[in-house]
Amino acid sequence: MGGRKKKVQVIKSRGEVTAQGMTIKEWQRTPKQLLNEFCQNQKRPKPIFKKAPCRDPDQFRTRVVLRDPKGKSEKDIVLCTVEGYPDVTASQHASALLALKQVDGARQHEKRLPEPFRTAWLAMGGGGDTNDDTKGGVESKRAKKAREAAEKDAAATSFDCRFCDKTFKKEHAVAIHLKQMHAAEIAAEQKAQEEEEEALAAQLAGGGDTGASGASSVKTSRGASATGGGGGGGGGGGWDLYGDAPAETPAPLPKAPAIKPEDFKITAQGRFATQYDRRMAQESRKETFRVKQRKREAHKMSNPYATVFMSEEHRVFVEKVVKSFAKQLQQRNATSSSSGSSDNGGKQGVLSRPEAKALIKLGFRNDDVADALAQCGEGLAQDVYLDWLCLYAPEEYLPDGFDPRGKQLEVVSLRKAGDGMANSSTEAALALLSDATGTPVDLASKDAETVLDGLFDVYASFCTTHAETDAAWPLGPNSTPQHEAAGGDVAEAEAEAQQLREDELMALESMFEGGEVTSEHGLSVSSHEVSRHVIKIGAVERVPGESLIEVIAITRSATAAVYPFQPALVAFFNPALNRHVNAHMTLELTKLAHTLMAAPQLYELYDLVRSELADLVAARKTFPFKSTSSLKRAVDAGLQVTAASDLLDAHAAGKDGKNAGGKSSDGKGRGNRSGRGHAKIDNGEEMRASQLRRKKTDAKYQAMLAARAKLPAHQHAIEVITELDQNQVVLISGETGCGKTTQVPQFILDEAIESGAGGKVNILCTQPRRLAAIGVATRVNDERCEERIGGTVGYQIRLENKTSAKTRLTFVTTGILLRRLQGDPMLEGVTHILVDEVHERSVDTDFLLSILKALLPRRPDLKLLLMSATMDAVEFCDYFNTRSVVQIPGFVHPVKDIYLAQIVDMLRFPLRISQRDKDQNPVHAQAAALAQLERRTDYDLLANLVYEIDKQNASTDGSILIFMSGAGEIQRAIRSIVRASSGNLMVLPLHGGLSGKDQGKVFARAPKGQRKVVVSTNVAETSITINDVVFVIDSGKMKETRYDATNRMSQLVEDWVSRNSARQRRGRAGRVQPGQCFKLYTKKRHDVFFHQAQLPEIHRVPLEQLVMQVLASELGQPETFMNTLMEPPPSISVKEAVRLLLDVGAADQDHPGAKVTLTALGRHLSRLPMDVRIGKMLLFGCLLQCADQVLTIAGGLNVRNPFMCPPEKRNEANEAKKALLGGESVEVTQSDHICLMYAYERWSACASEREKRSFADKYFLSHQSLCEIRDLRRDLSRTLGEIGFDTSSTAKHVQKGSTRILTRESVSLVKAALCAGLYPNVINVRKPVQKFAETQGGAVAQAPHAQQLRFMVRRAQGVEEVEAAYRAAQAAADRAAKEAAAAAEKEEQEARAAAKAKKAKNGGKNDNENDDENDDEWAAVLDKDVDDLETEGNGDGGGDGEEEVDVGDDNSYDGRSIGSHRSGSTYKGNSRFDLERVFLHPSSVLFHQREYHNPWLVYREKVKTTKVFIRDATVVPPYSLLMFGGKIEVQHERGIITVDGWITFRAQARIGVLVRELRRILDMLLDEKIAHPNLDIANTDVLLSIKKLIIGSGFMVGSS
Repeated sequence: MGGRKKKVQVIKSRGEVTAQGMTIKEWQRTPKQLLNEFCQNQKRPKPIFKKAPCRDPDQFRTRVVLRDPKGKSEKDIVLCTVEGYPDVTASQHASALLALKQVDGARQHEKRLPEPFRTAWLAMGGGGDTNDDTKGGVESKRAKKAREAAEKDAAATSFDCRFCDKTFKKEHAVAIHLKQMHAAEIAAEQKAQEEEEEALAAQLAGGGDTGASGASSVKTSRGASATGGGGGGGGGGGWDLYGDAPAETPAPLPKAPAIKPEDFKITAQGRFATQYDRRMAQESRKETFRVKQRKREAHKMSNPYATVFMSEEHRVFVEKVVKSFAKQLQQRNATSSSSGSSDNGGKQGVLSRPEAKALIKLGFRNDDVADALAQCGEGLAQDVYLDWLCLYAPEEYLPDGFDPRGKQLEVVSLRKAGDGMANSSTEAALALLSDATGTPVDLASKDAETVLDGLFDVYASFCTTHAETDAAWPLGPNSTPQHEAAGGDVAEAEAEAQQLREDELMALESMFEGGEVTSEHGLSVSSHEVSRHVIKIGAVERVPGESLIEVIAITRSATAAVYPFQPALVAFFNPALNRHVNAHMTLELTKLAHTLMAAPQLYELYDLVRSELADLVAARKTFPFKSTSSLKRAVDAGLQVTAASDLLDAHAAGKDGKNAGGKSSDGKGRGNRSGRGHAKIDNGEEMRASQLRRKKTDAKYQAMLAARAKLPAHQHAIEVITELDQNQVVLISGETGCGKTTQVPQFILDEAIESGAGGKVNILCTQPRRLAAIGVATRVNDERCEERIGGTVGYQIRLENKTSAKTRLTFVTTGILLRRLQGDPMLEGVTHILVDEVHERSVDTDFLLSILKALLPRRPDLKLLLMSATMDAVEFCDYFNTRSVVQIPGFVHPVKDIYLAQIVDMLRFPLRISQRDKDQNPVHAQAAALAQLERRTDYDLLANLVYEIDKQNASTDGSILIFMSGAGEIQRAIRSIVRASSGNLMVLPLHGGLSGKDQGKVFARAPKGQRKVVVSTNVAETSITINDVVFVIDSGKMKETRYDATNRMSQLVEDWVSRNSARQRRGRAGRVQPGQCFKLYTKKRHDVFFHQAQLPEIHRVPLEQLVMQVLASELGQPETFMNTLMEPPPSISVKEAVRLLLDVGAADQDHPGAKVTLTALGRHLSRLPMDVRIGKMLLFGCLLQCADQVLTIAGGLNVRNPFMCPPEKRNEANEAKKALLGGESVEVTQSDHICLMYAYERWSACASEREKRSFADKYFLSHQSLCEIRDLRRDLSRTLGEIGFDTSSTAKHVQKGSTRILTRESVSLVKAALCAGLYPNVINVRKPVQKFAETQGGAVAQAPHAQQLRFMVRRAQGVEEVEAAYRAAQAAADRAAKEAAAAAEKEEQEARAAAKAKKAKNGGKNDNENDDENDDEWAAVLDKDVDDLETEGNGDGGGDGEEEVDVGDDNSYDGRSIGSHRSGSTYKGNSRFDLERVFLHPSSVLFHQREYHNPWLVYREKVKTTKVFIRDATVVPPYSLLMFGGKIEVQHERGIITVDGWITFRAQARIGVLVRELRRILDMLLDEKIAHPNLDIANTDVLLSIKKLIIGSGFMVGSS
C-alpha cells in the first residue's frame, strides 16, 4: 500500500527578538511580560510603573503598583527596589520581578526568564517544584536550597551599615547599630517613603482608571512581541507614566543592560507589600506585646513584693529612739543652732520655693513643709525633705502612700465577744484616752465586766491632764449643785435627777425616731450604777465616715454625784478620722459637759459635734499624746534597758582605744593561744648525759637505734647535717618510705644534744593535717623511748597542746605556726623549721613559705628544711635561691607499668572503629578509638580487667586498688565489677563520704578464697595506706574543687591527675612485694599532657581568709604580697577577695585604689579559723543572744557534712533528715542550717557514747563529724571569749513530744544571725503564674510544684570586667600549656629519632618493649583529643526558658579540666542587675518545698557540678535582711524599700524611713561593740526593738 507522504511544515525560529526594551530569545519572557500575563489571567488591573527617587542621580528606581481587583486600596501592592539601575528599563523589570515574586513566587519562571533576571529570581527563592502536588505558597525544594545557600552565604559574609563605613559579622549587630546611631536618618527615610506612598495612593484613588489608560497610552515599538503590550517601554529621560508619548517617530530602544548575573541584585524596600500587611503586622506586634505584658503582670501578681509591717506601738517607740539619737548627735556635733527656728513672717516665703510647692502637691501640710525646709535647709534633694517629713510630721497628717495607718495589718486586740456593753466603740474610746494620758491599758486582758472600770480611771486622768477643769472627775456627792439644791435631802435630790434624766430621754426619743440613740441602763461600774448612751451623729458635710458619741452617765452612787449634776463621761469616735481629730473632739465635748452641770447635756453634745466637727477636721491640729512606749513596759517588767544614744555618747570619739577592762579595743594584746608557749630552759648538759647513758644501758633504746639505722634516711644523716651547717635553706627529696619525716628532725636534735647545745635548740616541724602531726609526734616519741609525749618531743594542734618547757622538737600544723607568726613575727627562740609534704602546696603552706622567705634575711641563724617525696626541686631552689638538695632513695619493690594499649591487647577488648575508618587509615582509626576510650572510662573494660588480673594471679595474694575520680564513678565501677565477677571478689568503696566504720573495712584482709578490691578516690594516694595492695588500676582522673572568683562559686571539676599523683598511685603497688600498675591512659598522655604537679590550692580556693591574714599580720597590701608567693594567684581572685571583705565590713578603703585596712570587725574575724561570713555570723549570734545555736551551725559548716546519703538509701536518708526537725515540719522551719543544729543537739543529748553512735547510725549521721563539731564549738567559744564576746547565751526551747525544739521567736533570731553572716549570699524564690482549681466552694489557688519554682541569685558586680580579666588569664595559661606541650613534643621527637637510630644500629631490636607504636599517629590523635576534652560539655548549666541567655564558656583558667564548666543561665529582667538561676540540691530539706513564708533565702556557697547547686539554705524574714543586709534605699512615693538595689519590699514611706534610721543607729552601735567587745548592747533600746521586730515581723508578740 503506498500512501502519500504527509507534508511537514517547518517553522523557523526568528532567534533573538526585542521586547519591552530587552533583546531576548523568542521563547523567553521579560519580567514585565510575565507580570502582565499573570494580571490578565487573574483578571487584575494592569500594573502601573512610576519613577521613584534614587540617591545616585545616575541611576533609576521604579515603583510598581498592582491594584486590588476588588478596589480595596488598602490591599494595593506597592513595591520598589532598594538598588538603583543604570536605566529605566532595568529598574522597571526589577520592580516587575519583585511583584511577580510577591504574587506568583511558587512558579518556575526561571525557565523563561533571561539573564540576569533568572539568577535574581532564584536568589530571591522563586521557582516551583517538579511534583504536581506542589501548591501555591508552599516553599519548593529548589527555593529551599536557594534560601539555605543564601543563609549560609549570609552567615559567612559581613554586614555593612548603609549610612557609615562600619562592618559587622552579625545581622542583629547591624540592626542594633542602626537603632542606636542612625535613628534620625532611618526616621527621615521612612517618613519620605510614607509621604510618597500616600501621594501615590491619593493619585490612584482620584484617577479612576488612569492606570489602565496610562499604561495603554504608552507607545511601543512595532517590532515588539504581541504579548508585550501594556507595560510602557521607551527610553530614558522622556519616559512619563501619565503623559502622552510624542507623535514623532519613537526613539530606538536600547539593548539589554550589560550587567553580569552575579552582580545583579534585587532587594525589596520595606517589609510590607500592602498597607493591609503593614496594619496586620502592627496589630500582630501589638498583640504579642499585650500577651507578653499580660505574662509579666501575671508573674508580678504571682510574685508580689513582700510587705514590711510595723505596728503603731513599734512606730512610736522607734520614732522616739531615732529622734533621741538625732538630738544627741546634733548636740555632740554642736550643730543645734538656730537652724530649726523660723518666724511666721518668713513662712510664706519658704512655701513659695519650688521644693515646697512640690511637697505640698504631694499632700503634706503647709506647716510641716515649712518646718522641713527650715530644719533641713535649702537646695537639697527632695528625698531629704521627705525623710524629715516621714519622721517628724504627725503620722495622722501624712498623705496617702506615706501614712501607714490602715494600709497594713494592724494588730488590734479586742475583747472576746460577750453579752456586755463593751463593744468596739467603748474599746476604741478606752484606747484613745489611754494614748492621750499615757496610761498603759491591755485591752486583750479586759472583758465586758472590767472594761468600764478602766475607762473611768483613764477618763479621770484625761480630764485632769487635758480638760483644764478646776474640779476632778467624778465629783463627790457633797460638792455638786445637786447637794445644794436639795438642802441636804439625798432622796429628794436623787428623785429630781431621775426626773431630769427621764425628761431628757423623752425629748431625745421624740427628736430621733430612727434609732440614732441607743441606751442601756442599770450597768455596774465599781461602786456606781450607770447608763450608757450611744448617739449616732450621721453624715456631716466635709467629714468622711460616720461619727458617734459615747456618753456614760452615773445614775446612782454612794461616793459620787449623779447625772445631770455630775458631768457625763463623753468620748467621740469616728474610725475614718485620725486619732488627733478624735482626741480634740473628745476634749471639746468634755469641756462642754463640765459647763452644763444640772442641765440636759446630750443634745448639746450632739449639736456641738454637728457644728464644729468639719472645722476641726479642716484645721488638722495635733494632740499632745502621751503614749506608753515599749521601753517603759520593758523597764516595768524588770529588764535593764539602756538608751542606745546614751551608750554611743559615752563611747564617742576621743576615747583612748581601751575598753572597760583596760584591753585594747582592736582585739590586739589579748594574749595568743598559739604564741611562744612555755619558756624553754637550757638543759643541754642534762640531755647529753641522759642520751649517752641510754645508749650504753637502755636495751630498748639500743634496739630502736638499730631499727632506725636500717632506714634509707639514716645513710644520709651526715649529709643532712653538713648541708645545714653550710646553707640556710636545704631541700630534702625523699621517696615514700625512706623515713625522712621521722628521722631528719631527730638527726638535728641528736647532733645538738651530742654537741652540748640540746638545751638551746628549738625545732618546729609542720604537718599538713592534725592527725599527721599527732601520729608523727607519737612515732618519734616512741623511737626516742620517752616516757610520755610532751617531754623532749611534743605536738601542738588546734584545741590541744602537748608541750612543756623541756620540749625541743614540736610537731605543729601549718595553721598553728601561722598563728604564732602573728604574735611573734621573728619566731624568737626557734632554731629550725621543717616544712613537710611541701609538694601539696596548700594555701597555708604557700603563705608560710612566703613569710619565711622574708624572715630568713632578718634571722640568719634560723635554718629552714623543705621535705617532700615528689616536689619540683628546681622550682623551690629558684624560689629560695639555694642549690642545697639532699636526695634520699626509698625502699619500694619494682612496679611494672601497663598502659591502655597493652591492656586492650591483653583483654582483646573490641574498639569502636567503623569499617570506613579501618579502610581509610587503620592506624589512625585505632589511635582515635583508643583516645576515646581513655577519655571516658569504659566500665566494662574495667570489670574485665579486674577479672583478668584475678584469673592470671590466682596463686598470688594481694589486693587490687582502683583509683576513680568520685563517689558516683566508684558506685558504677562496683556494680560493673560485681556483675562480671564469679563471687570470689570482696569489693569495697573508699571515699570521704563514708563513715569511719565503713572506711575501716578496707584495712581488714579478705577471707580465704577471696580477693579484696578497693575502689577509691585519691584519698588512698597519701592519706590512707592499705598494706596488702599489689595491683593498682589508675583511671588517671580526679575531682577537685576550684573556686570561680567571677561568680563566687565553687566548681567540682574532673581533671587529669598530675604526674606526681600518678607516681604516688603507682607506688601503692610496691609496698609489700613487686606489683603491677594498670593505667587506663596512654603513655603519650602521661608524658606530654599530664602536668608535673597538681594545681596549687591557692589557685583553687577563695582567698578572703588569706587576704585578711595578710592585713592582720601587716605584711603589706594584698596584691603586692600575693606577688611574692611561689605561684601568685590570679589578680582577679585577690580583687574579689578584697571586695568581699569590704562588703562584709571586715575591711575599709577610702576610695578605689586606696590602701586597704582591716576594721575592728576584720581584726576579730582574723582570729577565728573559718570563713569570714561564718565568723561574722558567730559575732551576731552573740549579740542576738543565741550564741549556743549559732556555734553549732558554724561548727557544722566548717567540718565535713555530717549528713551521709548512701546512694542505695537516698530516700531513707532524706526522710531521716526531715525527722530530725523534732516534730516541726519543714514548712515551719524551712532551714537546712536549723536542721543541722537539731541533729547536733539531739546527738549531744544522748547520755553515753554508745547511744550517740546508735543515734548517728539511725539518722544517717557521721559520728566523727559530730565529734568535730563538738570540739570546734569548744574552741570557737574560747576564742570568742578571749576577744570579749559572751557565748553563754542560748535561745529558748519548748518541749514538743519527746524532743526539745526552738520557740518561734528563737527560730527568728537564729535566722537573723544567719542572715547577718551569710549576706550577700541571697536567693530570690520566683513562682510560676498562679493557677486555680475549681471546687464546690469556688476557685482555689493551687500551690506550684517544687520543680516549677525558680531560684535566682545576683551575679557579682562588675562581672563583665572580671570575666574579661579571667578569660585573659585563661588564654595566657592555655598558651603556656600549649607551649609546654610543644616543647615536650619536640623533645620526644628528638628522643624518638635517637631511638630509631639506635634500633637500626642494633639490627632492628627495640630496647623499650613498652613504647607505643605509630607515635606520629598518636601525636595527631592526642593533639585533637585534648581540644575535644577542653570543650566537652559537662551537663546542663541551667534550666530552659525564655528568661535565660547563655553567657559563654567559663572554663577554669588553666585549661586542664576534662569538661567545660559554663556558668549558670542568666536572667535579665527589669531589674538593674543580672540574676543567675541556681538549683536547690536534692539533699536539701527544702528540695520538695512548694510554699515559702518569704521569697528570700540565704545560703553558704554555690557549688557547680552538672548544675549550679545550693546545698544548704534558710528562709529569712524581711526584717533580717533589712537590719543585717546591705544598703537600704527608700522610694517614698512608690512605697518601696530596696536593699542593695535588688532585694525589694513594699512598705509605706514612714515605715521605710523608720527602718532605715533604726538600721543606721544599729550599725553605729555594732561598730562600737566591735571596737569595744566588753560593751553590753544586748539590752539597749535599739536591740530590744529590733529583736521584737524580727520575732514578730513588725507586730508586738511579747517580750523576747
